[in-house]
Amino acid sequence: MLEKISHEDLRKLAISWLKSRTWPSSVGGNPRGGLCSIIASEVVTSANDIPDAIGWNSRGRSILIECKTTKRDFYQDGNKPQRQNGSGLGNQRYFLVPIGLISKDEIPEGWGLLECDGKRVECTVKAPARELSASDQSNEKLILMSLIRRINKREFLIIQPEEMEEILEP
Repeated sequence: MLEKISHEDLRKLAISWLKSRTWPSSVGGNPRGGLCSIIASEVVTSANDIPDAIGWNSRGRSILIECKTTKRDFYQDGNKPQRQNGSGLGNQRYFLVPIGLISKDEIPEGWGLLECDGKRVECTVKAPARELSASDQSNEKLILMSLIRRINKREFLIIQPEEMEEILEP
């Protein structure tokens, strides 16, 4: 039996997964990482959500990860207004849970499932791509603007070193 995985453990694994540069083993296969250049975690802004982890790849597409350690927390997530009306952050959205906590058929439409054993994260259900509404795009911009203002507080912002030159080019 797996030992209990904390929300903080899941959050750190979500950040690592978003940073990962590992490609799927087959074309169209489940992703092995987010390939994200910029990653934020639990940033409080005036946006309508505080994501456990969110990253943006080099094409400007976002991946949201919500970490859940209990079934109760997973089901309560569905009560958030942005979940009920189909809005919210992320061009792709995933739940990250300990292995076996929830089944594939419990995942809401439009979401993917990442499972972990405490060390490794595996994509069980690939999240479909979706377009963001103008309001959701605005909320993502609020997060990015907040990150820029907090750039000296590195715990809020992770920029891959190989992406720094590209970001700073005029």
